[in-house]
Amino acid sequence: MTGALGKQDMQAVAEASRGMGQKMAHEVPPALRAKLPMEFRQLGFSVHSDFDQMALDAEGLKDVGSSLGQLSATLQKCVRCHAAYQIRVQALDAGH
Repeated sequence: MTGALGKQDMQAVAEASRGMGQKMAHEVPPALRAKLPMEFRQLGFSVHSDFDQMALDAEGLKDVGSSLGQLSATLQKCVRCHAAYQIRVQALDAGH
């Protein structure tokens, strides 16, 4: 997406954004989705919705500055989420 923005290729921006939208959220296996905390799911839904909106705006507005602003705001949500939610692998106890 950033490469497309650098080239001012708004159709490619839209395509990249759409690939990270709600379509991507639906690819999460239901069993995993059920285990995720509600706050995580809400933030994830918001991020994927943002990408869908970015796709629409990239096609409609064709404004690199607007798309960069949207991307910046959305990436801040990504940073908050990744800071708060992490999957940690626990080492196996050698005695068991």
